[in-house]
Amino acid sequence: MNRDIQDELEGLGNLPVRRSMPYEVPADYFLKVEDRVKAAMNETGTVPQGVATPYEVPAGYFETLPARIIALVGEASKRRGMVITLRSIRWAAAALLILMIGAGSYQLLDRPQVATQEANWLSNVDEAAVEEYLDEEAGVTELAPQDGLEKIDAGAEDIVSYLDETGWGENGY
Repeated sequence: MNRDIQDELEGLGNLPVRRSMPYEVPADYFLKVEDRVKAAMNETGTVPQGVATPYEVPAGYFETLPARIIALVGEASKRRGMVITLRSIRWAAAALLILMIGAGSYQLLDRPQVATQEANWLSNVDEAAVEEYLDEEAGVTELAPQDGLEKIDAGAEDIVSYLDETGWGENGY
């Protein structure tokens, strides 16, 4: 709370407060209420003549009211509505979540097949065509022999020392 407001409220606490009722009820008020109401009404128990009421009751309204209520209740019981409960909403949300996880998993797991498909396409390309392309288009004049890559004999210590020398050690990127 703002400190200025709090100080102001604490300052108001020192004001004198009256502990008495600010309104007074005349003596015997509640004993005379019934007499005053009866005096305002005529002998039939209705509103005195000359006093306008805002509503008028149609003739026969209360005689036909029970039959109309029963007819409305009968029509309402014939209609069937769909009830949606909290439990059904939870089940629908769970099904939607499972569907979304399944769709995401399908897309994620479907990608390696595309890469495999591309690798299969490249395996069908003739080696002579690849060499010709590299010679003419890419400017590569000599290919590294594949069997030379397999003959590298380097242990874990050699690899770690090479990475440390080139700045790609454990803490380097």
